[in-house]
Amino acid sequence: MAPVTIVAAGVTVAVVGGYEGACYYLVDERITDYAEVDAIMQDLGQQADPEYFQYREANNAAKNNALIWVKNDKGELDEYEVRNLYIVNGELRHSDWFIDTVIGRVGVRSDDVRAFPAEAE
Repeated sequence: MAPVTIVAAGVTVAVVGGYEGACYYLVDERITDYAEVDAIMQDLGQQADPEYFQYREANNAAKNNALIWVKNDKGELDEYEVRNLYIVNGELRHSDWFIDTVIGRVGVRSDDVRAFPAEAE
């Protein structure tokens, strides 16, 4: 391989890696604080169908062992510790050893839908 090719490849890797790193910290909306994620999970637990999502409050003095259960594609409930959850751009994720598990989308839904008055003709 020619030295120019190696240098070009190295520059490309550095530029792409720098761009990805900047997006990771500067562009993505990340919620990683336990209290914030726990509050969101509590709210989901109150609003969601218990067949698909369940929340159990922390039961110790440290208040950091809340759990959620989410129905998977096989119809089984997967258990996750809230302390290992985080949200990136509306996507709920679980921190794992290698590649993090994407659990699903988290969003806001409003049941307060009001009809707009008909426009005058």
